[in-house]
Amino acid sequence: SMEEAMRVLEELSQDERPEILYAVIHAAGRLFTSKTEVRSRIIKLLDRFLPNQDPTVRYAISMVMAFNMRELSLSEIRQFHSKALPYFYDADEKHNGIIHNLMYVTAYWVKVDPEVTLDFLKNWVKHHPKGKPINFSDRFLHTINELKQHCPIGLEKEVINWLLDDNKHVIHAARKSIL
Repeated sequence: SMEEAMRVLEELSQDERPEILYAVIHAAGRLFTSKTEVRSRIIKLLDRFLPNQDPTVRYAISMVMAFNMRELSLSEIRQFHSKALPYFYDADEKHNGIIHNLMYVTAYWVKVDPEVTLDFLKNWVKHHPKGKPINFSDRFLHTINELKQHCPIGLEKEVINWLLDDNKHVIHAARKSIL
């Protein structure tokens, strides 16, 4: 039963091993197609994993955000993403899977509420580790193309702000996004 599945997931979520947490998050994401009353329990379960810095756990959360929330209402998606996205501002670009999933998430928001995408991209660039250039345009190419198509003025304003920033990495990202 659904109640039994939730009980097992909640019990397993106490485990600290990333591979177990990955399985819990993956299974929880697949349960979003179920009844509405279960969804709030799933979201509450996923909320507990947001601060976890382990790449395996972060990858699982990004997968759920990108591919398993289609059954939710826009307000449910917005509520979870608004809590979750700030935890990914510092997502290292060497974690291809996480960045790829974030590209899908941000591209989704371009058509729904481009400010969510622009805010995430700005913060991702600003939180990126200092001292190395950002491979921004490659990592978020689909998102940038969606912004160019659906929200060119918003992208232009953001790029201008980035070009005026004191951080050379932010300026580099701005240049890459307009080329």
